[in-house]
Amino acid sequence: ISESKDAKKALKDAKKSHDDFILKKKKAGTLNQKELRMQNKIKALLSSFEEKEDVSASYNENVKALKEATLKVREHIDNFFKAVNEIFGEDSNEMLVAVTEITLSDSTSRFLASFGSDEYDTYQKRLMVNDRKHDLRKEILEFI
Repeated sequence: ISESKDAKKALKDAKKSHDDFILKKKKAGTLNQKELRMQNKIKALLSSFEEKEDVSASYNENVKALKEATLKVREHIDNFFKAVNEIFGEDSNEMLVAVTEITLSDSTSRFLASFGSDEYDTYQKRLMVNDRKHDLRKEILEFI
């Protein structure tokens, strides 16, 4: 949507559709408290956009803020791995635990899947190669 008027109409329609959705779920008795809180946040977000004079400017502000926050988080992750490497070494059990914990964490794994991290990728691949080497050695010893 390129024009603000079109964007405002689309947001108004989205808000109405959202209100209808909540009303239907309430009537059906299928709206739990957690979902209600989430739906109220969505409604507040839609309302805040609807109040803006220039929706595209607001959108661009939000995108810029998200990009800045993403860069900060990536920097924190990279610094974390650099610190673990400096303190314990890249082949240490601590590095294995760090990579494993970050991989198993739902929020960080989603973040890394979306935005990536060079340091995480480096150590994760290195540990996968070391793990594979260990498995191959074990198979060779079993074969002999």
